[in-house]
Amino acid sequence: MKREQVIESLVKQFAENLKNLSDETLQDVESGKLVISLTPDVGKEAGGMARLTTKTTTKSTQLMK
Repeated sequence: MKREQVIESLVKQFAENLKNLSDETLQDVESGKLVISLTPDVGKEAGGMARLTTKTTTKSTQLMK
């Protein structure tokens, strides 16, 4: 698969997963209050983890396919 196709596929999957987040969480991400960092799958774990981090607290959400 070409590099561009891989990137396009990942972005499309990520966008679909973001649709599962609440409006409040999306607004916090857009404003910069929360930061999304992706971590790779571990073992047989599916879906990976998106970690949403604030300056004072951390909350994580599992993004499902």
